[in-house]
Formats: sequence, structure tokens, C-alpha cells
Amino acid sequence: MEKIEKLSKVEIGIERIPIYTFFAKKEIIKLSDFSYGEWLVFNFNEPVYFINAFDPEQYELNKLIESGVLTIEKLIKKINAKNSKSYSLKQNFIGITNYKRIEYDKIEVYKFPFTVLTDGIDN
Repeated sequence: MEKIEKLSKVEIGIERIPIYTFFAKKEIIKLSDFSYGEWLVFNFNEPVYFINAFDPEQYELNKLIESGVLTIEKLIKKINAKNSKSYSLKQNFIGITNYKRIEYDKIEVYKFPFTVLTDGIDN
């Protein structure tokens, strides 16, 4: 029988930085510079998952990272290759950023499911 993990959402604080591209004004979404051991995972420049290495629910992921068996970058590459996804740890925009207009906000994203290491992401 297939194990189904219920994805829970978490509210996180972010910075919204305006960026002016050739075609439109967009915004870079990122965590604070003081967010150690935390990452946002993007799909087509939209945040979809949040990884917190110190979250007790993600203890096994933290063990793999600390042991050097896996890095977050390798994990994302593995998921992309296995599931034909296009996840990344940063947004890809080319343009001029305006750091004087940073806005602080909160968003809700899903906690990163640990099952992707064995089963892959099905959504």
C-alpha cells in the first residue's frame, strides 16, 4: 500500500524586492539574510516549499545534510531528474533590482515533504 504524506502549510516571513525586467515589474521573494538552515523551493519562480533543517519533522533530512551525504542543491537536482520537475532554490529574473523598496510580508507555503527522497513528489 502506498504511503501518503499529508502536506502541512507553514507561514513564513519573507522579503519582497522589486525588480524591473525588460517587459514588466516583478518581485524577488526571499527569506531574510538571517535565516540559517532555511530555504524556499521555487517552481517556475513561485515559492512552493519551505525547508527548515531544524524542524523536528524534518529530522531525517537534517541528518543527511549534516553527515554530508546530501546537500540541498543535490536534493533539488535529484527530484528534478527523477520527476521531470523544475524546482530551484532561487528565482531566475534578469533586471534591475530596487533594494530601497523592500517590503516585508508573510506567505503560506507547504513544508517540504521528506518522502521525495524515496517516492518522489506526485503533485
